[in-house]
Amino acid sequence: MITYAGVTVTRQRPSGERFTVLDRVWFTVHSDHRIAILGQSGAGKTTMLRLINWLDDPDGGSIYLDGSNLRDISPPVLRRRVGMLFQ
Repeated sequence: MITYAGVTVTRQRPSGERFTVLDRVWFTVHSDHRIAILGQSGAGKTTMLRLINWLDDPDGGSIYLDGSNLRDISPPVLRRRVGMLFQ
């Protein structure tokens, strides 16, 4: 089970302006479910996936895998447990 608990991610434009990619996102996906993430270009789909495999860190909130905070799981162990498919 993957749980996003109030996850926020911000980025900086070349101009220096900061913008929000994900704004306090909350959801849970159970292990026996499959989902599709759909949205326009720039909506944060890839950012959400990169967070699950700890390729990026959220600026706020937490992400849990089967009840354990991702920050408590080493990246190699995490990446053996979570697979990702890009388009």
